[in-house]
Amino acid sequence: MPMGKDFFRLYWKDQCLGTISEIEWADFPWAQGRFHAGDMSGEVREVLDYITTQSATEDGLIDWPFAEELGEQWKIVAPDGMTKEIAPPIIDFEEGSITWR
Repeated sequence: MPMGKDFFRLYWKDQCLGTISEIEWADFPWAQGRFHAGDMSGEVREVLDYITTQSATEDGLIDWPFAEELGEQWKIVAPDGMTKEIAPPIIDFEEGSITWR
């Protein structure tokens, strides 16, 4: 996982899940970037895979089969320490991309 002054960090609760670079607006209010995954629990990875799969369907994310807390407390921390709470992100691990609002 690349670290440095120019990388943003993705967190769930207090767990740093990876870094984000090349950030740009996708379609406001959606932002996107390159995601560099770090260590994450199997449960968090399962949630992220589920969100990505469901977001590609016609109905989108309609059911949440996980504990409520797994849908909350997501945030991005900027290099200057500024924190922004976000909805759970959509991550394509194969492409190394992330989208969030």
